[in-house]
Amino acid sequence: MSYKPRKMPLLTAAQQNQGWDTVTGVEVLLTQAPDQFLLWMRLELPREIMEVTVVLIESRLL
Repeated sequence: MSYKPRKMPLLTAAQQNQGWDTVTGVEVLLTQAPDQFLLWMRLELPREIMEVTVVLIESRLL
């Protein structure tokens, strides 16, 4: 699982050479995070808010 860079050479090779569907670590995080947040905090946090937050954080790290 990779977060930065999002696309590692192995992911690219899997997509191009094997035709596999792949996802990045960030995509996995954004898929599981709303459910985990609900379990831990007993509050719902929309995925859209998490996506915007991740984009903002990543833009500061570049």
